[in-house]
Amino acid sequence: MKRDPDAVRIVLEQEVPELRKVGGNVVVEAIVLYLFCNMASLSIYFYFFASQFTLQRLATAFVVFNLLSYGVGRMLNGPSSDAGKTTFVQGGRMSRNFFSRTAGNQMMAIGLVLMVLQFLFFGVFASVEQIREAIALKDDPRSRIASGVLIYLLENYSASRSQLLKGLEEGGVDRSDAERTIDFMKEKTIIQDSPDGLVISPPIRRLYPS
Repeated sequence: MKRDPDAVRIVLEQEVPELRKVGGNVVVEAIVLYLFCNMASLSIYFYFFASQFTLQRLATAFVVFNLLSYGVGRMLNGPSSDAGKTTFVQGGRMSRNFFSRTAGNQMMAIGLVLMVLQFLFFGVFASVEQIREAIALKDDPRSRIASGVLIYLLENYSASRSQLLKGLEEGGVDRSDAERTIDFMKEKTIIQDSPDGLVISPPIRRLYPS
């Protein structure tokens, strides 16, 4: 049975998200988020330092904000930190008590400020990472190579690693790309070792009925 390479590839990418290319809409959304966070930060800068505004200071603020945002976002691993939300909630609980109402209101204000800063910082980090990932995956050949490996194993059941590498090289695939893809397929249990050589794992094989 002759397999359609595009059909094999589509099914594989649905099962293994790491093989999907980042769509154009995702990149556009990342750029919009990046611009929004920077515009918001510059608006805050204008609000506090309008009387001292110069282009040099504005450029410095832009660079510092982006470096700080990316560094904080990377350190805290994206929007996983709930420091602002936690502070706001604790302040709300305190404000319900007559004796701690002032301190509670202050904590709520601090929590709101932290949440805004977190949104801006993590927004920059997330958008830059999304754009960087899109660039890195632009020429990633793993999906195409993995589809070729699957088609061969669907038609021949099993093959040794050397057979697959030889066949891929004869098809014009760079050896390092071929080795990297086969290793990735084994890591994701798309293919697995067997007494006969490398075979398609049962869960993936069920996606391609005969």
